[in-house]
Amino acid sequence: MHRTSFTVLLTGMFLLSLSPWLTAQEDPISDRQNLMKSNNKISRSLKNAVKEKDFAAIQAGAKTLMANAEKIPALFPKGSLGEKSKATKAVWDDFDGFKQHAGWLKKGAEGLAAAAASKDAEMVGLEYDAVNSACNQCHRDYRKSLRKGSGKKKK
Repeated sequence: MHRTSFTVLLTGMFLLSLSPWLTAQEDPISDRQNLMKSNNKISRSLKNAVKEKDFAAIQAGAKTLMANAEKIPALFPKGSLGEKSKATKAVWDDFDGFKQHAGWLKKGAEGLAAAAASKDAEMVGLEYDAVNSACNQCHRDYRKSLRKGSGKKKK
């Protein structure tokens, strides 16, 4: 069971991680939405892998998230705020902060991969929470809310 789920997860993550580049980089909004959808699917798969203690799948997913985190800033070129974009103007107003959030995702994914490699289930759970926290914080600060109001919270 673990070998089959790992193979399916790994193949899916690989294909999903390629999706932004299969669109020929002509539409940065679609490209970044594809990457974020990929991250979401990986995160959901990781949730199940954490429950099952499938450390190989966790490590593979974390490595894909690490690679995707490095790509995030480049998928937000200046002026790529459009009607179908879920990003707020805050991304470009505070681009250094935005890049820092992507760095936190990468760091969290690195920790998750290391915890999975050591097969430490407790640490895997903590690092998985750190990855989710990095995503959630970035979305709170730089993504349009699905509820009324949007944008970066004022300090």
